[in-house]
Amino acid sequence: MITPDILLRLGWVDPEDWAPILQVACDKNAINTPARVAMFLANVGHESGAGRRLVESLDYTPTALLAQWPRHFTAETAQAMGDRPGHAADQRGIAEAAYGGRMGNNLPGDGWTWRGRGLLQITGRAGYSRVAVMLGIPMDGLAAALETRQGAADSAAGWWRLSGCNALADAGKVAAVRAIVNGGAIGLDDVAERYRVAMAALGGA
Repeated sequence: MITPDILLRLGWVDPEDWAPILQVACDKNAINTPARVAMFLANVGHESGAGRRLVESLDYTPTALLAQWPRHFTAETAQAMGDRPGHAADQRGIAEAAYGGRMGNNLPGDGWTWRGRGLLQITGRAGYSRVAVMLGIPMDGLAAALETRQGAADSAAGWWRLSGCNALADAGKVAAVRAIVNGGAIGLDDVAERYRVAMAALGGA
């Protein structure tokens, strides 16, 4: 069902390589109808830049930090940490401010260590722990595994199934799936467009 041609239409990098990897991961997790595949590809495509980004970049400007995490940055901290002329973003500091003390992160450095990885940008010690159990990979080796295409696909598809996204995809609930994946509506317009293109390519609409 997932062919290089479909991924090419969705703007994926290296579609010949990604197509069989994604197909195997989807087969393992009952992502096996046009609606489920389209919804999955729409979300992982958005989160990973269509397969180009398997590790989260925290290279944000001060303005972007305030827009992305208004509860975790003030104008002063955003200015101090963000990317601006003559000052590169303090990505470790941003990770700690954005993710420290939540998502299971409870030790100094956890925000950076457990920043987003994989096709769905698994984030936080708790999220990594869940995926480690699911894949049977020790926590100390999981980050490296998620940075591989196979590990990125397997973790995304498994997390998707366990989070109940297949049932929501069956009902075409783009916003509801986005809320589970991202915790809100960030990227919803892009995901909706990717879903439309994927459904048309898969013959689902």
